[in-house]
Amino acid sequence: MRILRGGAAAAAAAWREVVAPQSQSLQSLSRALSSTVKRRAAPQPLPASTSAVRALFDATTGSSHSKQQQQQQQQHSRKSFWRQSSAGFRSSSTGQPWFRLGAMTAIGGGAIASVVLLIGDVVFPQPMRRVVHAVPPATPSHAGPPAKSSQDANARPRCSSGLPLDFVTEAKLLLGDAISFDDSEPGSLVHDLSFHSAPPPAAVVRVVSAEQARTVVRLCVQYGVPITPVGAGTSLEGHTLASCGGIALDMSGLNRVLSVRVEDMDCTVEPGVTWEDLNHTLRPLGLFFPPDPGPGATIGGMISTRCSGPNAARYGTIRDNVISLEAIVATSDDAPVVCTGQRARKSSMGYDLTRLFIGAEGTLGVVTQATLKLQRLPAEIRVGICSFPSIRDAAAASQAFTAAGIQLNRCEMLDDTMVHGLITHHSGSAAVGSLLKKGIENFATPAVLLLEYAGSSATIDEQQRRVRDLLSHHSGREVAAARDPAESQQLWQARKDCLLVAQAMDPNRSALITDVCVPLSRFPEVIGDTKAEIAAAGLLGPIVAHAGDGNFHVLLMFDSENAQEKAAAERIKESIVMRALAADGTASGEHGCGIGKRPYLAPELGPEAVAIMRSIKRSLDPKWIMNPGKILTVDEANTAAWGCAPPTHSCQ
Repeated sequence: MRILRGGAAAAAAAWREVVAPQSQSLQSLSRALSSTVKRRAAPQPLPASTSAVRALFDATTGSSHSKQQQQQQQQHSRKSFWRQSSAGFRSSSTGQPWFRLGAMTAIGGGAIASVVLLIGDVVFPQPMRRVVHAVPPATPSHAGPPAKSSQDANARPRCSSGLPLDFVTEAKLLLGDAISFDDSEPGSLVHDLSFHSAPPPAAVVRVVSAEQARTVVRLCVQYGVPITPVGAGTSLEGHTLASCGGIALDMSGLNRVLSVRVEDMDCTVEPGVTWEDLNHTLRPLGLFFPPDPGPGATIGGMISTRCSGPNAARYGTIRDNVISLEAIVATSDDAPVVCTGQRARKSSMGYDLTRLFIGAEGTLGVVTQATLKLQRLPAEIRVGICSFPSIRDAAAASQAFTAAGIQLNRCEMLDDTMVHGLITHHSGSAAVGSLLKKGIENFATPAVLLLEYAGSSATIDEQQRRVRDLLSHHSGREVAAARDPAESQQLWQARKDCLLVAQAMDPNRSALITDVCVPLSRFPEVIGDTKAEIAAAGLLGPIVAHAGDGNFHVLLMFDSENAQEKAAAERIKESIVMRALAADGTASGEHGCGIGKRPYLAPELGPEAVAIMRSIKRSLDPKWIMNPGKILTVDEANTAAWGCAPPTHSCQ
């Protein structure tokens, strides 16, 4: 692409060089323009209708615009042309007449891809295949920049999806079949597993390389189109909903394990790799990646939500297992790629940008590569089941294990409702059902702890002895144990399937899922009060917990058509969060902020912290297009640079 500069003579000569071979009518237009520019006065009238020019461009470039879109564009061009003509074609900032000409030579075959004649503040006619930036008029030193209305960005012609026509045209050219405007997209690209909802995105882009993703971000920055990155769509707080319109950027196609360095115990992967697939690759090498959230989660989604999982009790969360990242940011039209560090296990150089992107939920950039820490597979694993008369007793016992320094691999809690659901509805082996039955048969409203021990045989023997000693102080007992690794795996799979099982317990009801995390000393009190509140409300609400770190989940089942039940579920969720905050805890231990927990950000962290977050967001995403509406609210000032039509629903 080239921009023509150098005065009227050069502009007219270039016009004739590029355009004249295509049409005699455009030669006449060139001569009229040349004469007009030399006089620096109001131009001779150009053709009143753009239909002839539009027909030429359609024939030359193979434009696929519909007749209705052509009519809309012609009407817009006529109105803009005659509005500026009656004003004498003067600059809106200086009042002086001016002209600039921009042209782009062909992409193959000598055909004209796009020609733009900029008269005043109007582009005429509309570009067909590529956008050409015309040179802006010179602004006298005494004059400030042209005033920009907050409505300017939304004044562009738009297609029925609300996206700028220029964006749609260029995206089709650059992305081809990777971009889809089909309303019947797969569910994971339109909604997630959360209670929240939003209309579908205006378009979906499926990328298979980091450079392709960068092209998408460049386009969206240029045209001010919101981007919602999507991985597996397993979010529980609305992170992947296109709540502010724009496009969904499907990153699941970037699913390669790029390298595994056994001697360094690290690997580099693309964001679309799932944690299960990564561990399947690592297992023959005697390695594994510890963070283990819900089934199907991708590494990119795990990083974005700062997730954890049962293994966090021993190995930490995703934050503790990422060495460095590469991410595309929207700081400029070029959409630069940021590398947050090298592969060293620690560094004290500069700001910790790796942790800045972890938990940012795609609001600061799009992660395209991650280097991760790996661990050796344990020599031996044993799984035991302990039973308690109440959820408070089970929570108190888990706290005691940690305080005593017993290093369990996993310490997971299930309340009686969840255990009954697994026994009745889980499709696992009969042996697993039998093990779980032993956990609830001795008490009226029991709770169960699933404990995983790892290490050498001697180490595990010592851990089990110490656990048994503590159980007696909390009314607990060890009631069963998995007999072999296969049975242990089946037991953990049942734990992973708790959400699906809860929904199967009453398939006609909706699920409101929430999580909080509190200090270990407050864990028994907070989870016990929550259990009592759910029982008093008469709702089905199984509770599961990562008891080793004080994080628990509640799955509230309610009739979405019953306003009273829905209100009760939302009230209980609010109560759970406020109870956690009052205990010096957090509104989300691992699900993330997204849409659902956004109202609790300021109450938890304070307005000063939120103001700093907004400053960081503005620095890395000045147009506020990166997953807007997640973590931070969106206001009119943030959307002033958007090129899309404002969404018909609220993204506030």
